[in-house]
Amino acid sequence: MQSETDAAVPHETGELIDHILARYHEVHRAELADLRPLAQKVETVHEDDPDVPQGLANALDVLAREMEDHMAKEEIILFPAMRAGVGPGLEHPIAAMRADHEDHAGNIALIRRLTNDLTPPEHACG
Repeated sequence: MQSETDAAVPHETGELIDHILARYHEVHRAELADLRPLAQKVETVHEDDPDVPQGLANALDVLAREMEDHMAKEEIILFPAMRAGVGPGLEHPIAAMRADHEDHAGNIALIRRLTNDLTPPEHACG
């Protein structure tokens, strides 16, 4: 049985690429652009609070750079090749994309640790 979410994900290559670009690339870029200055503001305004996620803004900057680099590789190399129907030869770009995903895991773990697994302290402001 297919879930509603599964049904919404296209299976044709071009449509799937368009879905990834709209649902993930555009959203990641927008959300990271919003999160980075907020994290910096929290670190500055609440620097004396022992629960402040000191280093979060830097970790988000690193993640944003890594993600932008990764998404650019997909948009410039991988996706155009997939749209063109290139099959053989994509093993190396795909392997590089997978390695990027694994590399992001360390920084995401740091962000989770700094934010108490993405949970604000009870006294956090809105």
